[in-house]
Amino acid sequence: MKKLVIITITIITSICFTSCYYMVDLVEDCGAIKTFTVDKEFANKWDFPDLEFSMDYHEDMETQFPSEGGRNINYASFIIKDQDSIWTESFGIGKYKSNGYAADKRDELNMSLLNQFSNMYKGVFEINDEFKGKRKIDGKDYMVYEAKGSIDRADVGFKGDYLLKMMIVEPQKNADNGLIYIMQANQDSPIKSFEDFGKLGCTATIYQSLKFN
Repeated sequence: MKKLVIITITIITSICFTSCYYMVDLVEDCGAIKTFTVDKEFANKWDFPDLEFSMDYHEDMETQFPSEGGRNINYASFIIKDQDSIWTESFGIGKYKSNGYAADKRDELNMSLLNQFSNMYKGVFEINDEFKGKRKIDGKDYMVYEAKGSIDRADVGFKGDYLLKMMIVEPQKNADNGLIYIMQANQDSPIKSFEDFGKLGCTATIYQSLKFN
């Protein structure tokens, strides 16, 4: 049996309510909306890169934020579980550092990150249909990892066939720091293809609302 690594992923790697509008094709009410903000105070407190951004999420989601004594390797993770506590959708936000690479040299760094994700997932899931490279998303090129994975570990909250996607959002305006989106959905989610991430399901609210300050 493969050893499971809980997928809060290491990367070397104001409230409004449901009247707030996003272009999200929902199959059910996702619940009231809250806002998560990362500012300089947050970054300093938890030793994260100097980057400011915010996004909306639904209050019914399970959340994982930095905490005292925690590993605090990601800014946040948002999780949707079914009645049996199986992960059906998740959206994680990891940190990305260019490590001094010039913009025209980052493909090497980014491919290294994609390979790390590939190796990590292969230690957890039975992987097939794997892709690592550039995809055009909303008219812009991004480095992404995409794979289909199967797993039968209900004891730790994962069961079924999953779509797995990681997307590198590179630094803005010549900054050194960016983000990594870590997205997962199983067969019970409205997300049925890699293109559906950010468009369908309740986690699409996070994707569509995230903005750099």
